[in-house]
Amino acid sequence: MIRIAIISAEPSSVSGFAMLIPDPYQCVPIALRDDGPEITPPSDIDVAIIDAGNRCVERTLAMTASVVTAHPTILCSTNQHDEQIVRAVHGGVFDYLVKPFTQERLRRAVEAAATVAAASAAQLPPASSSGFVGESRAARQVGYFIQQCTVDDSPVLLTGETGTGKELVARLVHGASSRATRPFVACNCAAVPETLFETELFGSERGAFTDAVTREGLFERAAGGTLFLDEIGDMSPANQVKLLRAIEDREITRVGGRLSRSVDCRIVCSTNRDLKNMTADDRFRKDLFFRIGVLIHTIAPLRNRASDIPLLVHHCLTESGDSERRFTPSAMQRLMTYPWPGNFRELRNVVHRSRLTARGRTITARDLQF
Repeated sequence: MIRIAIISAEPSSVSGFAMLIPDPYQCVPIALRDDGPEITPPSDIDVAIIDAGNRCVERTLAMTASVVTAHPTILCSTNQHDEQIVRAVHGGVFDYLVKPFTQERLRRAVEAAATVAAASAAQLPPASSSGFVGESRAARQVGYFIQQCTVDDSPVLLTGETGTGKELVARLVHGASSRATRPFVACNCAAVPETLFETELFGSERGAFTDAVTREGLFERAAGGTLFLDEIGDMSPANQVKLLRAIEDREITRVGGRLSRSVDCRIVCSTNRDLKNMTADDRFRKDLFFRIGVLIHTIAPLRNRASDIPLLVHHCLTESGDSERRFTPSAMQRLMTYPWPGNFRELRNVVHRSRLTARGRTITARDLQF
């Protein structure tokens, strides 16, 4: 049950809020005294409602600072000046209700605050066997897909927007497979010049071209392991043919060489493009698509798995060696409602930037820079 602290100087106000807030919420009254000390909320409170009435908003926030920092807080006041509202929100208030307000408006505010409270309580890493952080349905589907990929060495195709974690999932697929002790070799196909494609993937022999030396290509370096081809949708049609032949024959020939070499590596590809549509207008070979797309999974964008953000934030902080740092409920709410066009890569940058710019150990909504 969600416990809501009703903080007010008026007993009638407390009973009034209790009547307006239906089950399954439990209201806990806390007295607010103008001459009293700063309020310390009980540890079992989930959400707070502060009834400032016609009192000074800044003075009220000063007396309840520890409440606002620790819990999603709804501030109710007769003060409707925009400047006061902005100051309250910047001070960490989750929502600001100008009196009088309707029961429906209060209900929506309480439900939103309760959702954030539940998510904030999950700022601890979940026990995930797959290694993909998150407890949302989309995150669990990724974990299930990784388990499917352990059955055999079938090629894997990962799709999704930029920054959703396709390379991470590729590494997790490799780590969960029987090839985990062998190399994981990554290649960004979009970064390889077309004229160097064969040299990069298949290697070269000394004298094959000016300044050429004998070197292994990525296929040979990934022997026994996994070859990850990122952004495969950016590969030219000519190079698609060469790649298809190597995958089908499981053989490569170094540039300038005559000897065919057997290769044994699992192929995992990724793209942020729609390969099915690209095959329809011959921008991507259908035979290559069917060859690499045996096991296919589309990783959901971060905006579709907002409930995972508290867990991802904790993950970012832990990676930075700063796991004790916390975000206020209002800051977490901003993170959970932001659309994240850059997905997890953008979230990680925002968390890191906030760590560097925050004045204290607690990161507020004001510290966030998108």
